[in-house]
Amino acid sequence: VVLAGRMLVLVMLLGSLFAWVQMVRGAHYLSHSLWTAWLCWVMAWLTAVILGRQLAHKRQVGVLATSAAP
Repeated sequence: VVLAGRMLVLVMLLGSLFAWVQMVRGAHYLSHSLWTAWLCWVMAWLTAVILGRQLAHKRQVGVLATSAAP
């Protein structure tokens, strides 16, 4: 959990730095960077939800399969 938090901070700092550089270059507006950050956050969240459900299902099926064995 600590590693995940540190990685989140690192990714947020790097993303902010890259967004700032693009804005200074005139290549992006702040809204572009914010929309991109939101989109990445939602995609990561959806991936975590889907994988979490799949893992929970596999655990449940595995428990049922092992409890049914004699």
